[in-house]
Amino acid sequence: MEPQQETRDEKPLTFADIGIPTGPKLEEGALGKKRPLKDLEKKEIAFAVISVLSSLVATGLAIQRLATTNNGNPDFTFALIIIINALFCIYYVIHGLLAERPYEVIVMVLATFAVLIYIIVNYIMSTQNDVKLARLVLACVLSPIIIILGVIIAKEYHESGRLIFRTVGADSMMQGFCKILFLFLGLQKFDLQLSVTMVLLILQSGTKVDTEDIIILSIGVPVTLICFALGYLSVRWENKKLGIAYAASLILAPAYIIFKVYQTADDLGKVIDVPQHNANSTVTTATVAPTPTLNSLSGTTFFSAGLALFIRVVMGIYFLKSVLNFGHGLKYKVFGNHDNLHVVAQSSMYQSFQDLD
Repeated sequence: MEPQQETRDEKPLTFADIGIPTGPKLEEGALGKKRPLKDLEKKEIAFAVISVLSSLVATGLAIQRLATTNNGNPDFTFALIIIINALFCIYYVIHGLLAERPYEVIVMVLATFAVLIYIIVNYIMSTQNDVKLARLVLACVLSPIIIILGVIIAKEYHESGRLIFRTVGADSMMQGFCKILFLFLGLQKFDLQLSVTMVLLILQSGTKVDTEDIIILSIGVPVTLICFALGYLSVRWENKKLGIAYAASLILAPAYIIFKVYQTADDLGKVIDVPQHNANSTVTTATVAPTPTLNSLSGTTFFSAGLALFIRVVMGIYFLKSVLNFGHGLKYKVFGNHDNLHVVAQSSMYQSFQDLD
């Protein structure tokens, strides 16, 4: 009887005692479930503050460069690329921490590394000035801190799986499906970032654009966004028809990337023949090397192209895995009451009509 009495006197087991992660109740948003701000730890807050401030300062320097760059200078294009990448980084930090997505935090790390490479290549291979030097120093000081903190936080998220457990429960199969979905969504956003960067790189002469540049910009950006929407909605709604359309669109970006790499390599290979006269009045030609600004954008193009192709292949693999997991109710657990955007839109419209009455 004594052992039984001792058992009764003991406190009941809690989720924490058996290793099951707990925390404040999750909040539902348009992009899925997320943690409240009060759930963030000091380390996560420090990572967010440093990352956001770094991105904002980089954006400010890029805007200053846009305002002072001469017409036709390729530095205008590079400044646009920095602004776009900085905005993506801010999103990765905010959503990655609140949604506790280890893969988006890793994407933030990759994006930070990519921006660092862009800045280093641009500084080395183009005309140097104080703004580029300040941008380089800022990137070299803050990027390693962001990368190290990001890796540590992503590792903790991945190992604990706390938010995934709180999203889909203890079912190990559903947890596996959820991890695949989150990894695809993280890769898809990074793919979007790289695709937009590749489209902007068509502006080799800054604000001086020709007919080809206008066509690629006017078609490339909308098509990129439409393809992204197809992929996102196909896994959010678990719609196989949208998935097929998205799978077919996956070849568009690689085709453009190959075209852009070929075009850049061809431009670098071209020589400018300048007529010269020797002592015998014979006309000869001299070869003029490509300009430093062309070289800097070329380096950015080759690096972005290689990374974009690699990410596109990996993303395609995880998209296929996500599609194979359709039909298990994952969309309801991940996106909650916002599982269908068209239902939300219809409800809002109906409520508006009621308000008018």
